[in-house]
Amino acid sequence: MEAGKKIWYEERFLSKAFCLEYARTFKAAHEWEHISDRSLAAEIFFHAVLYYKGISAVMPWLRLAGSTVTDAVEKMAASVGDGIDVENGRDTRIVCGIQRWRVYEGFYLICPSW
Repeated sequence: MEAGKKIWYEERFLSKAFCLEYARTFKAAHEWEHISDRSLAAEIFFHAVLYYKGISAVMPWLRLAGSTVTDAVEKMAASVGDGIDVENGRDTRIVCGIQRWRVYEGFYLICPSW
């Protein structure tokens, strides 16, 4: 795994299409090959929605997944203030028994752009 990078928030990250294009460009610029465009876009999108819209906007979309996911999101919400930390691979850290990338990708799949 390569060292991570920090991406600063932009309101344009509230668009899934923008996140996907940004992820493609970012990966190419850093020559990253161990994370898909969609996985990186999902991580950026999730963090942006959490940062700009707050936990109350995120929770309804994930509530159907059960209390474990909502507990994980509450814990992740505490770390959104200093940019989006990304790395050349999925975020496999575990929060409340769930790998974080699963939350990002599930949210990206079901939540519309803002």
